[in-house]
Amino acid sequence: FPGEIFEIQRRKYPRIDTPKNSRATFIVKGKQTMNACKVIDISKGGTWLSGKISYQLEPGIIIGPLTLNLTLDKYPKEIHEINIPEGKITRVISLHDNEKSFGVCFEILDSERELVKKYIDIRLWESLKG
Repeated sequence: FPGEIFEIQRRKYPRIDTPKNSRATFIVKGKQTMNACKVIDISKGGTWLSGKISYQLEPGIIIGPLTLNLTLDKYPKEIHEINIPEGKITRVISLHDNEKSFGVCFEILDSERELVKKYIDIRLWESLKG
């Protein structure tokens, strides 16, 4: 048997888990209510969020602005804020009591994607230092 097992992701941008205290806020286009939820993971192309959302979410719905307040395991009080002008819901899983878990594909410029990449690089470094 091998000494280590690696998870292989077949996607354009691999995802990395975020610490449990990473949060996001967003508005559904055409609505006025601010929604808050947890950031489960992130990639350079999008994020997976989870929380109580009062609106019916479905793939194709546009959200924005989306503000990600991302933390680190080693420095939990240090917040990396990334503002995403717009994103598109790609997948929704209804859980319980209006709680939903859902994927968002970022609609961003390369300069904004670079901010996401910097955070991911820090998280990868942090995971290697263990």
